[in-house]
Amino acid sequence: MDAGVPVFVAAKNNGDRGPEFLYPKGWETTKPDHRAVNRWRPGWALCAVMGVAADVLDTDPRNGGDKSRAEAMAAGQWPQVFGVASTPSGGTHEIISRTHEAKGDPWPGVDLQAGADNGQGRGFVFIAPTVRVAKAGPRKGQEVAYRWESVPDMDLLAEFDHDPSVEGVVAALSAKRARRTAPAARKAAPATESAEDDPFDVVTSEWTPESADRVIQGQLQVVRNAKEGAVNSALGGAARVLGRFIAGGYLTEDEAAGRLLDALQEGGVHSDRWNLENGLSWSASTLIGKAFAKGAEEPWPVTAASADGPRYGSDTWEIQEAAKEAEARKHTARDRIRGALMKLSELAAMPPARPLIKGVLDFDSESWLIGQSGGFKSFVAVDWACHVAAGTAEWRGRKVTAGDVLYVVAEGARGFAKRVTAWSARHGVSPDRLHILPMPVQARGVSNRDLSEDWLALIEVAAELEPAMVVLDTQARMTVGLEENSATDMGLWVKAVDDLKAATGACILVVHHTGRNGGDARGSSAIDAAQDMEWKVDRKPGELRATLRCDKSKDGDDRQRFAFVMDVIPVGRDEDGDEITSLVLGDEVDTGFVVQQGIAVLETISAEGESLSNQEWILRTLKVSEPTGQGVTQAELGRLVNGARGRAEPALEPMKHNTYKTTLKRLLDGGQVYKRGQRVSATDPAQDATEDADWYGG
Repeated sequence: MDAGVPVFVAAKNNGDRGPEFLYPKGWETTKPDHRAVNRWRPGWALCAVMGVAADVLDTDPRNGGDKSRAEAMAAGQWPQVFGVASTPSGGTHEIISRTHEAKGDPWPGVDLQAGADNGQGRGFVFIAPTVRVAKAGPRKGQEVAYRWESVPDMDLLAEFDHDPSVEGVVAALSAKRARRTAPAARKAAPATESAEDDPFDVVTSEWTPESADRVIQGQLQVVRNAKEGAVNSALGGAARVLGRFIAGGYLTEDEAAGRLLDALQEGGVHSDRWNLENGLSWSASTLIGKAFAKGAEEPWPVTAASADGPRYGSDTWEIQEAAKEAEARKHTARDRIRGALMKLSELAAMPPARPLIKGVLDFDSESWLIGQSGGFKSFVAVDWACHVAAGTAEWRGRKVTAGDVLYVVAEGARGFAKRVTAWSARHGVSPDRLHILPMPVQARGVSNRDLSEDWLALIEVAAELEPAMVVLDTQARMTVGLEENSATDMGLWVKAVDDLKAATGACILVVHHTGRNGGDARGSSAIDAAQDMEWKVDRKPGELRATLRCDKSKDGDDRQRFAFVMDVIPVGRDEDGDEITSLVLGDEVDTGFVVQQGIAVLETISAEGESLSNQEWILRTLKVSEPTGQGVTQAELGRLVNGARGRAEPALEPMKHNTYKTTLKRLLDGGQVYKRGQRVSATDPAQDATEDADWYGG
């Protein structure tokens, strides 16, 4: 990518039908971006787009590529090569200078993956560490990784702006295209091959398995090599030929359809649907089915299978294919783990986390924003999302990276527009890159082990958008049918979020509720391990003040706190003329001043000679250390107590750990201190008592 070669990721298709990988829409226009590598996962494909900084000659020995390569080299037509990769089926990908041509097939068994200067006719190649099933060679039927045999020398390639050595490729390609477009009389082909001028005009009176296989392979190669704008013609013609073999009993319909769809995929075309230049959208599966029916009007029976092996579609063939698949599965886990192995130097060379809002949220991360119902958590999510979508320079003094934001409003869609309108009015800018989906998308499929088709569609749409941030508001509304206290069910939700992150490279922000006591996130702790960050909003009931704090950061500072007040912003008037308002995060409150003022009170008491008991030290420190009444952790309170004692009386010994634990327990048992989840508070959650105003300097 540093040399200008665009790379994209294609997720593994885990469905029963369709292509091996799910290619992102518009991959031809991919730009070089290191985020693509960060999105890759074992089992997925890593693909390099050709025709931008380099081209590739794809040699397939199954179709005579080795022979063609030798003949071209002997004739001085094979160009200078800057890197070589081996393919799972025994072929090679050889990096060459740009030819400025659309992709094509200059010689039998040799494909040029390239692209014209206007971006038309681009091809791509799989690159390491992509793993695919070998279709030939000693490991046929097993999953094998693409591998660099000769590491690309992109610095040397960059020196060849106009490489004369590619002229042989261009000449061979031009000559072949001229033959294809020249008018020629239709003629019958020999029994063992298709006519060169028209690959779909195949006439014979008797077929052997060997001759049938060669014709089938020829039709598949035509589909692979189809130029842009001619894909439907190539696919329809090949399907008609295979339809005749289906009617003759040599192929099953499922086998023929699968091979055609594979050929589309290998040619770099999405096998289910795509848009042609004229805007026509159509289904490959539908086209294939109609062509099969047309071909069936003229069945081509095949003689008994030869000694070389069973015929396609026979019971013996099916048994052998099943055995190959079983053997391949044995090697899958091993090959994936082997492909994912990294040396320390390679791990150290990985780019660091890329900040979205510096110190707050990162790209390619999974973060949770939690809080009680009505606790302003969605307002915080909207604030973050709008800053990114509007491209503001900072969020509370922290640098913001602008980008598209996909916000899934799974609840409260009616009020969402008011919130964004209020945000725009307060900040004087519109979040133009905010994309809103005002409906919940359920993660659960037919069971609690499968993702739904709607969720897979959400992933596909998000990948096309390439957002910097995706907000899922809220978790509860997108996990209907999943038991939130079940680690197994929440494991599916974690997978749903992870798959969305992997497909987009975005910051995935999940908005979720805390329990009734306002402590931790509601439900199973299975989501805890998945979190890169967890932010919590604490609001004191009845007030427009709240505190946002970081409860977890895998690789960053988890001591961050932001206290703020909500601003009431008018956004219009209703039909009766009454003002309509909404809330927006307002100015930050200096909680440090409140705490320091409380410590100063302790120092004054001590200076006046009042001797505090251990219980008084804990209780009074707690009161001044939780200005929003939402409590602190027991460990944090212990540190605050000894910090206050040290400030008030330097000669005073720190309170011992066991003494602190015993004293705190007495306060809890006596009802002077209350538990709020994993935190302790001087405020009774049931009664929401108000602390003495003197402790807040009021």
